[in-house]
Amino acid sequence: MRAIKICIGAFIGFTLGILCFIALGSVFESFSILKPAELYRHAPQKSLIAYFLLFYPIIFMIIGLITGGFLTLILTKRKPDLSTSALGAKNN
Repeated sequence: MRAIKICIGAFIGFTLGILCFIALGSVFESFSILKPAELYRHAPQKSLIAYFLLFYPIIFMIIGLITGGFLTLILTKRKPDLSTSALGAKNN
């Protein structure tokens, strides 16, 4: 059951990564910045920023996937068994 919750959390993180990518695209568009594919295609010389702009959707999705999985992993942490013997009480 815990593995299913982690997978669901990773899927939700992946979806949020896509939504963040779309939101960042809207911000780029509002500032009249060209689409990343157009910048990469028409660049006279390939640079690190051109590669970043080409692959940033994938980066957002991967970061969302990992963050969602880890966050779900932390939130579904198993509770320790608090029996009376574990608390140091004497068993008669």
